[in-house]
Amino acid sequence: MAPTRRPRHWKRWLIAGIVVVLLLVVGGPFVYFQFIEGSAPKPFTLSKAKATTAAVPLAGTWTVTSGSQAGYRVQETLFGQSHTAVGRRPP
Repeated sequence: MAPTRRPRHWKRWLIAGIVVVLLLVVGGPFVYFQFIEGSAPKPFTLSKAKATTAAVPLAGTWTVTSGSQAGYRVQETLFGQSHTAVGRRPP
């Protein structure tokens, strides 16, 4: 009596692998943005200073003092997940 051969289910494994990869590609950014990263900090605001009569030119040398902060804010979309990326230099 010859042994019976089991049919190989490579097509099922291939489809399951593709589904898992798609879930990781879409679900990974969702989990990161919603649970790990958290919400973006509030934007910087300028303090209200007294108005001066003389215009100050922006061109020239700037000096960073203690308490100064610098940063950027970018709206990004990664695999359908929208998020605000924020980078800041600590004071």
